[in-house]
Amino acid sequence: DNGNVAGTAMVFTTKGNQDAAITIPSDSTNVNFGGNVGIGTAAASTLLEVQGGLTTTGAVMTLSTKEPTVVANDVLGRINFQAPLDTGADSDLVGASIVAIAEDTFSDTVNSTSLQFQTGTSETAATRMTIDEDGYVGIGTTSPGYPLDVTSSSQIGIEVESSYSGPSGVRVKR
Repeated sequence: DNGNVAGTAMVFTTKGNQDAAITIPSDSTNVNFGGNVGIGTAAASTLLEVQGGLTTTGAVMTLSTKEPTVVANDVLGRINFQAPLDTGADSDLVGASIVAIAEDTFSDTVNSTSLQFQTGTSETAATRMTIDEDGYVGIGTTSPGYPLDVTSSSQIGIEVESSYSGPSGVRVKR
């Protein structure tokens, strides 16, 4: 026995809280007691490996809110990056996040959402870049007004560097 569980379903629950139940069907998930969890694979090579879909969709992981009425500024999902086992106050904070934010009240015809990319140095991670529901990218602003909107309260600049020996430059085309 290599520590893998297969052939039957496994159900994990917390005491007295059925909402926390995790059911693992035997035909799609493999738990290796060495620490790796595979979904759609029997040989997970990392802590969590998800395999599925074909080349047109690939493996899909969904983060969704349980909130039945989504309004503007609701968080739909978040991926946090953190080193919680380190010592010290700042090192226990989330270092970076990717957050999906509702930009409007959801309905049958509306699901306006932005993605916010957050980073921190010695504080809680803050939004540094936003891709809004129209595809506009804001650096230093959460409300970009242009396809690329760069805002700063200090020095601002855009640097384009190339090792190409031929002609190069930045071109603005109308």
